[in-house]
Amino acid sequence: MNTQNLTWVLQSNVIGKDDQSSLTESIMKLGHKVEFLRVIPFIHEPADALPEISGPCIVYGSSGLVKLGHAANWLPCGWDGEAFELDVVNKSLGATALNFDAIKTVWSNTVETASKNGWETVFVRPVSETKEFPGQVFKTGQLREWVEKLRASGYFETNDNPAMIGPALTLGREWRVFIVNGQQVSGCEYANRGIPKTYALLPNEVADFVEQSLQMYSPAPCFVIDVAEVFVNGTAALKVVEYNSINSAGFYACNTAAVVDALSQFALSDMCQ
Repeated sequence: MNTQNLTWVLQSNVIGKDDQSSLTESIMKLGHKVEFLRVIPFIHEPADALPEISGPCIVYGSSGLVKLGHAANWLPCGWDGEAFELDVVNKSLGATALNFDAIKTVWSNTVETASKNGWETVFVRPVSETKEFPGQVFKTGQLREWVEKLRASGYFETNDNPAMIGPALTLGREWRVFIVNGQQVSGCEYANRGIPKTYALLPNEVADFVEQSLQMYSPAPCFVIDVAEVFVNGTAALKVVEYNSINSAGFYACNTAAVVDALSQFALSDMCQ
């Protein structure tokens, strides 16, 4: 085990007050150092002087902070990138993925794709897990109006990014599970039928499903996996919604202290040196 000091860098302008307080308390209880940094949205530039980091480092904030940390050679810093993109995940998981039959296109072509496939209600999201837009369910008419507004604003001239589109599905409960070094550290329910509801509970069948999914595909040593209960012809089944960067994922009702402890131990382990 590496005995160097560990530094956590928290992005103060994106973390909610409660999460920042909980994270800071958990980190300091373990005897690690905390630095705060603001990052300018969209351009991913630091608003403050970068802290001088010696030894291992973990960041928590936006994807921009992860990029800054990698550029500054903070290690292990965090995990994101192409391995998390939805088309890569779908190819790796097949029918275990919620939107495994979604089609990859670009935002400006989503209406045409929906029309060609006869979809009246669709789910659309960016391919990247960094999500320049959150995933949304649209009626095709609503989607057409939204796309035309973006087109009229000139948005697609520089931002016609890859997107995934597929038929909307009926979801029940949804869960988030934090994975560190291949192990489930903490999980919770965060929604039911699209309505935010947080419970610090992970049913055994969900934990077993997560374990099976990890055997099929893991995008990084540390990440977050979201799972949903989907109803098809009245029958419920579990599916992987997506994999997310552990450095940016919200905690909901998960055990923040347990996640901080596990991530800290991993960052100080010989595997990260």
